[in-house]
Amino acid sequence: MPSRRHTLCLVGIAIVGQAMGARPAEAEGADEAIGLTYTAPDGCATADEFLARLRARAPVRVEADGARTFEITISTTTGGAHGSLAVHTAAGTTVREVDGQTCDETMSALVLVAALAIVAGTEPPPVVAPPVVVAPVLVAPAPRGSVVRKTVPAPQRRIVVGSGLALYQGVAPAPVFGVPVFVAFGRDRGARLRVGFARSEQDQRIMPAGSTTFRWTTGRIDLSPVILTRGRFDVAPSIGIELGALDGQGAQVAMPTGGLRPWVAPDLAVRFRVQVDRFALELEGSLAVPVVRDRFFIAPGTTVHEVPRVTTGVGLTLAVGLW
Repeated sequence: MPSRRHTLCLVGIAIVGQAMGARPAEAEGADEAIGLTYTAPDGCATADEFLARLRARAPVRVEADGARTFEITISTTTGGAHGSLAVHTAAGTTVREVDGQTCDETMSALVLVAALAIVAGTEPPPVVAPPVVVAPVLVAPAPRGSVVRKTVPAPQRRIVVGSGLALYQGVAPAPVFGVPVFVAFGRDRGARLRVGFARSEQDQRIMPAGSTTFRWTTGRIDLSPVILTRGRFDVAPSIGIELGALDGQGAQVAMPTGGLRPWVAPDLAVRFRVQVDRFALELEGSLAVPVVRDRFFIAPGTTVHEVPRVTTGVGLTLAVGLW
């Protein structure tokens, strides 16, 4: 069975042959003025190299006000490279797409498709390829005779897991450290839904009347509907709810008792994140309003801890995108 590379080469040869046969005799030697934009990731050929290959196959010159604008886009995929050619005219836009095992192979196929469109004076021929949705990129108008090069953004990931260290105030008599873990669903630059779990260290409080220990365990679900981004940095405000338990146990008293009390608290949080490829470092601050506000005491009337109206938390986590 022929490889994809061989198939692309055969298609390219057939296209060029058709182009040479379809070219009108009176068009020989006449250069067409076109607008050209070129987008490719680092490691692929440059815009100048693409234009040089195109000029070797078709009479063309680049001008900002050309009747047609050729938009070339190349992106890397798991199996190789994907390319598209969009031809913009006053009548509309035509898009053709190709796939290759390497970036150079994909660019060569796009050169052939573009050359046929220029030599034959028609729109590029259809090329069988799976449909791909490409995020639009806004660019400023290019000066006359220039070629625009844009960087392809990294693919967005939909599932992220992470863990770190946090400090919680108000869930126990003294501030306590805890370990949060979470799974987030959504896009790097879109709304996110997060499901998490946290468990604090044990806090022991010693008083003349006796001692107590506290430990806080909770699950959390929250939604970040709006993400504010700037380059690798983003800010994500969120709203959610904490569901869990606060465990307080008495010790070193005549009749020690304990209680596992429910923890229900709506919360607000803000996360500051910096993204590096698949990894992200997040700094989070949160405020929660406990619905159940218990008072823990040692009889007859020594208060050990009373849940405040508002609890706070600050944490630092490392996240990694799985898909």
